Amino acid sequence: MSEPYLASIRGYVRDFKWMLKRVTTQSARSKQGYAMIYLVVHPNEIETFDLDPVYNQSYCTFTESYFEGITLEEGSKVTAVVDPSDVLDALNVYDNGDFVELRFLEDANATEGTNAPSRASIIQLRGDLVHRILCPTGELRIEDPEQLRQRFTDEDTFRNESGTSVVPVHICIPVKKMEWFMSIIDGDPDSIVYPLVVQDGEIDFEFYPEKEPGNENKVWGRLPTHTVDGPDFLNHYPKYLKGIFQMLSGDVDIYTDPDEGTLAIVNRAKMGCTLRYVVPSIEVDIGDRPLKWV
Repeated sequence: MSEPYLASIRGYVRDFKWMLKRVTTQSARSKQGYAMIYLVVHPNEIETFDLDPVYNQSYCTFTESYFEGITLEEGSKVTAVVDPSDVLDALNVYDNGDFVELRFLEDANATEGTNAPSRASIIQLRGDLVHRILCPTGELRIEDPEQLRQRFTDEDTFRNESGTSVVPVHICIPVKKMEWFMSIIDGDPDSIVYPLVVQDGEIDFEFYPEKEPGNENKVWGRLPTHTVDGPDFLNHYPKYLKGIFQMLSGDVDIYTDPDEGTLAIVNRAKMGCTLRYVVPSIEVDIGDRPLKWV
């Protein structure tokens, strides 16, 4: 006998796997696996956020067209704290082309006496088998996602920190070009950051891969892009940035305010979903290291 549930998402195993492997930046930051996510089920879309976005920030949406169906039994939305690793382990029992359903069962204690939306305490993965997956509970720090939502406009451009305007820099570039650029930087074993340099409407770089004292070999050039709009700037970003780009495909839109430094990455290459990541810049004094920039 089936238990009453708050919401359900129906789709193919391959699509659930693809989603769960991209909704958190944790896998890009380390080899520790996937961080927990805060998931919100709306009537026509799913939103996901990094649970504790002190350093990681992701905000992804998956519309009804990405799945085969979304159902809410009551209310306007349902929330859940989800450990992607637990759900992925259950999905691995099935073939990628298998059709499954995720059902969310209520945690009445979490929202009783409040105006908060219903929160699930149990996920059921239903296919040929039924998997019961407990949602993480206890002293969880759940950040209000509204602040991150509000930094993106309806067109998915990125607002400045005060929210008064869209940031001045917009770059549209193929993901593969960003990966290639980062692989060049990785050629220096002492490199600790990825610089992003915009000059005269182009991404510039000049790299000195010095292996021995006195070696004056260098590589320089400009990255092929679709669009580079905004003022010149130079900022540095953490090495896990490459892991984010490795999760993506097609073209990406990159937004930043040169003064704030925060980088927003938006990818809409797959139908029915928008992946958004926000990465802080790093203050670093490169000095006379082998990596030098014009």
